[in-house]
Amino acid sequence: IDDPTQPVITYNIAGTKGQNGWYTSNVTVSWAVADPETGIKGTSGCDTTTLSNDTPGNRVTCSATNHADVSASVSVTIRVDKTAPAVTHASPERAPDSGTWYTRPVTVAFHGADTTSGVEACSAVTYGGPDTSGASVGGGCRDRAGNASAQTSFGFSFDSTPPSLSGVKVEVSSHMAQISWKQLPAWEPITIRRSSDRGKESVVYQGTASTFTDRSVLNGVKYVYVVVAADAASHTDSERIQALPTGPLRAPAEKASVTAPPL
Repeated sequence: IDDPTQPVITYNIAGTKGQNGWYTSNVTVSWAVADPETGIKGTSGCDTTTLSNDTPGNRVTCSATNHADVSASVSVTIRVDKTAPAVTHASPERAPDSGTWYTRPVTVAFHGADTTSGVEACSAVTYGGPDTSGASVGGGCRDRAGNASAQTSFGFSFDSTPPSLSGVKVEVSSHMAQISWKQLPAWEPITIRRSSDRGKESVVYQGTASTFTDRSVLNGVKYVYVVVAADAASHTDSERIQALPTGPLRAPAEKASVTAPPL
């Protein structure tokens, strides 16, 4: 039999196509073999094949020979990745700005791993508010086959807003100065420093109240108080106020009318 023409071999691939030439599901390869002139004498590797495991490349080959003993073979390489990448860790672009707190917008980059097709991209998320000790951003990764990981959270503390100290005032009487201010949240405590021309500056109050009564002052001495509100992120707001305690009026009597200086 004179038939110089090779058998015709075609294939069909059934599966879910991902990206970059990858499949993301089981893949079935089926073959069609024909020779119009002399017919097919024999085949090898042409049975339907199902690939169910992840593989970076599985080469499948179908060979056929016609009755003129002319052979042909066709190969196809199937790449399967059904497994999503795993997020391994997340890293902020810098260390916290103050203690454990971020006080300016911060970008968190997520990182991952994928054993078959490899990681193509991971999230980078910027956080700029609201202020909270329980701030978090979520991100994930995508592999080259197009599989996406589950979202993973990264938590941190964020505070970009300083305390707002207001309503600071002082009332004085004999051997007493009472400083008051508008109540602040418990996480923004107050520190009061006192100084005078008779002594160096010292801390006289630390706490979360809205008033402080200083009973260790002398009459006739001018005192300067510095009221400072601070938060855990080291933001501060402060005001200075002066006080001059005086003793009770002894003469003339209170509400008396004075018509001449004392003799």
